[in-house]
Amino acid sequence: MMFEGKMKKWGSSLGLVVPSRQAEGQGLKEGDEVVVEVRRRSSVREVYGIARKIARSGQEIKDELRRGGTWI
Repeated sequence: MMFEGKMKKWGSSLGLVVPSRQAEGQGLKEGDEVVVEVRRRSSVREVYGIARKIARSGQEIKDELRRGGTWI
């Protein structure tokens, strides 16, 4: 199961709400133990900030990738 959600403040903790449709589809109920893999979504600003540090132009990077190289 994979879905997108937002962290919510619950007292002094953070929680993630599983939408009922997703929970029902997986047969989840209150009290079930689950394993969660967390991947934070990157914002456009974060990605752009990384890209500004690259010394080559976009065209140079595309040419290198077409030749089978890496862009880093």
